[in-house]
Amino acid sequence: MIKQPRLVGSIAPSSTRLANLIAREALSVIEKSGGLVVEIGPGTGCITRALLAHGVASENLVCVELDPVLHQYMTEQFPEIHTILGDAADVETLLSGRCTEVAVVVSGVPLKNLPLNKADVIIHSCCDMLKPYGKFIQFTYGISPPAITPKLTISRKFVGFVLLNLPPAFVWSFTKME
Repeated sequence: MIKQPRLVGSIAPSSTRLANLIAREALSVIEKSGGLVVEIGPGTGCITRALLAHGVASENLVCVELDPVLHQYMTEQFPEIHTILGDAADVETLLSGRCTEVAVVVSGVPLKNLPLNKADVIIHSCCDMLKPYGKFIQFTYGISPPAITPKLTISRKFVGFVLLNLPPAFVWSFTKME
């Protein structure tokens, strides 16, 4: 992981508290409208595990991982989940036809570590495929949310701060308005 710290974004896996906060936020949408949950950048699966524990059905969860080693790990740890090896910037293509079902995108991608244009492509791709009132959930290690360009009609909400995470994390939710 340390070989490419900008792609991993953290020195340790997400804590259970962070994962549970994100899973509860995702569930607030799934319980109302159903649909697919897409997790981009699942890493070692801490948030994946919490999503499953909070009731997201394995057939309604798709993970997209860029790193081949982490992709292999996810496939072994969660054989019941469809895990795709690929770049989150290509998520719409990678989901091929299931985009209209997406209610929530959970992002473990370190957007603030990426060039702004790359982060923008990822955010727009994810938000474009959301159902109306679907959510894009992102955690960061800085106090401010990821930059979102004004091309999107979304509402932003601060979900919470998790001190017991290494490093401490801020969780943001962006709801697609339509």
